[in-house]
Amino acid sequence: MSTAADPARLGHVVAMRFGIGVFDPAWLEYRLRLFRATMLPSLRCQHGHFRLVVMIDRQMPAGPRKRLEALLSDVASASVLELELHCDRHRVLGEQGRTLADANAWSHLVTTRIDDDDCLSPYAFAAIENAALGLVADGHDRAGIVIDSGLRYYPIEDMAFASTEQGSSVGTSLLTLPSDPETIFSFNHRRIGEECEARGWPMHFVSRDIASWLYLCHRYSDEHHAKRLEKLSRKRAAFRPSPDDLAGFPLDHDALRDWLDHARSVPPLTEGAKTTHRLAEVEAEIERHRALAASQVAGDAEQRAALKEIEALHAERRRIGTLVASRRA
Repeated sequence: MSTAADPARLGHVVAMRFGIGVFDPAWLEYRLRLFRATMLPSLRCQHGHFRLVVMIDRQMPAGPRKRLEALLSDVASASVLELELHCDRHRVLGEQGRTLADANAWSHLVTTRIDDDDCLSPYAFAAIENAALGLVADGHDRAGIVIDSGLRYYPIEDMAFASTEQGSSVGTSLLTLPSDPETIFSFNHRRIGEECEARGWPMHFVSRDIASWLYLCHRYSDEHHAKRLEKLSRKRAAFRPSPDDLAGFPLDHDALRDWLDHARSVPPLTEGAKTTHRLAEVEAEIERHRALAASQVAGDAEQRAALKEIEALHAERRRIGTLVASRRA
């Protein structure tokens, strides 16, 4: 039999990455405008009791960082955390979750991932929290929670199609105990069903009538824009969305028009996935040398050499990240 779970003892940490490893002014300008139009208004009107953690690169340029922090200033409980590397996101989120759990006496923790360029219906976070409370009441300490349906929206082409996914990048969540090593960044979001099944954890799917997402397909994404357009062309059910179709998503339409005017003037990224892959390779090398520099068995000369190599790799990482949109890396 189910027993009531205490909402006050359920913690909910929502994690959003913004531009980790990207230092290109053109990319940052484009994405800040898009964030202001899409995810920001969604965050401002979300119901639920969540803490927002925005992960940025510790070397993010000062101007864009100040603009981002200003935009976040009226989002309740938002905090900005600096990361050295993108691969640090899981560790940092876990540390933040445990710190908050200790301070607030949480018995269970939900970690949720969102992206800066998408949008959620206003009750999405509340729906995730209600699902988690139901799972805890049923005796589950760990589970996956997925908002499994929404719209894929192409704002420049003004087209959309309905989509159902078992692990969207928007709102996918993990229920755990605060002491557990896992967070929503422990594995690829598309594999959450497989990962939960392998651990014997249940999955809960939030239906479209309760919450949904708006996934934007645009020119400054990792995936080649031409591939996204090809996918759109194959969708017979694609349609031109009316105001009513988008009414369930709290977009800032004035900001969206401003972004559209800007976005139409920029060429699509043709090597977004390649750049992301190269950045991941450099980060892996930095991570390897970080471990060597911190090793108790490495000699002084080895540690000094590792630190010197880390410095050079960070310079290469910054070079690549500065050329994402302004010029091909």
